[in-house]
Amino acid sequence: MRVLLAENNLSNSLVARSILEREGHVVTIVPNGVEAIGRARVEPFDIILLDIVMPVMDGLESVQYLRPPLSKMLVSVRPYVFALTAYDRPDDIAAYQQAGFDGVIAKPLRKGDLHASFSRVKNGDGPTLTPTLTGIAANSPDAASRPLLDEAIIRDGAGLADDVTRERIWRSYRQGLSAALREISRCLPGCLNRDVHDTERFQAALHSLRSASLTVGMDRAPYLASELRGAPIEDLTTGVAKLLHAVRDSLPQLEQALLDISAESVATR
Repeated sequence: MRVLLAENNLSNSLVARSILEREGHVVTIVPNGVEAIGRARVEPFDIILLDIVMPVMDGLESVQYLRPPLSKMLVSVRPYVFALTAYDRPDDIAAYQQAGFDGVIAKPLRKGDLHASFSRVKNGDGPTLTPTLTGIAANSPDAASRPLLDEAIIRDGAGLADDVTRERIWRSYRQGLSAALREISRCLPGCLNRDVHDTERFQAALHSLRSASLTVGMDRAPYLASELRGAPIEDLTTGVAKLLHAVRDSLPQLEQALLDISAESVATR
């Protein structure tokens, strides 16, 4: 199928392309909702995947312009529009459904999850309003006790990419992670003082870290980031310290897992 993906995070989009193209889809990637709307109005797509948190125009606003009466499509086939999100709590999902999405695909992106959502469209069963939450829950009962990595997600995501793309995924993830951690540390004092602007930036950085970390196969760190969303002010300093420790402990293992996959790829050529 022809798939349009709106995703501003480079490592996420590279993993998504690897998964979707392995399944035989033709993939077009844009970095925000405005560009997605522009492409969808003039090019035929079967599926549109919208990340929820994007610059310029987010997924919740973008979907309004992909639905009548605002769609103004110049193509004859109306695409199915799925939310692609790391915000997976029941109230989040209800908001996506209310906004007009045909379905919800929860991050981390997995080959099986995407296929399950698309198969209903392919088989003519109509869109699904049930998120594919395989391997992810809104809250973990004890995030600190989770394993550092999810090996299955690594192999079904970045592991499907070629060696050059896998290196790009790792490099872009590290860059984005560093930026998110700097922002979290910078905004934490303002959060403790109930500064609204710093709190918004703090939450945005947490989301960025969680989204990308889920996709590359981190496990403990993204769940700790989720716990910080809406956590009481008195728990923020301890929560951030736990998150930083989890990231520090996970990165060497993630790098080694990706190197092992590359070595296996070379050995089988």
